[in-house]
Parts: sequence; structure tokens; C-alpha cells
Amino acid sequence: MGNTIYKNANDIRKAVDNGKVVYCDTDAYIVIKDSIGQYLIHFIDSDYYIGLTWMDKKTLNGTKFYSK
Repeated sequence: MGNTIYKNANDIRKAVDNGKVVYCDTDAYIVIKDSIGQYLIHFIDSDYYIGLTWMDKKTLNGTKFYSK
């Protein structure tokens, strides 16, 4: 089974909602949905978070999103 590549924010949100682990650029960054419903990119090593998208809710804060 190969990787699934996600090209837009809506597909990423759906995958996370369906229990998929979605990575951003490398395996060190994962997309999560927090307790108030925000989709965030979490850098595991330093516990840093950034929004999945810019304020327009479309422009992604990463270049390659995938799940294994």
C-alpha cells in the first residue's frame, strides 16, 4: 500500500477526521485537530504548533501532505 498525497486543506481535514495520520513535508510534522476544532501542524521534536492554513483557510503552511 503506497502513500496517499493530499493536495488541499479540505482533503487533509477529511483524512484527519477519518483517523488518518497526515504528515507535513517529513514524518516529524503531523496534522492534528485540537480540542476546539482547529487543524494544526505539530512539530513533534519541539512541541511547536502552527495552523494548517493561513487565515484564508485555503493556503497551506506546508508543501507536501501525505499519509502512509
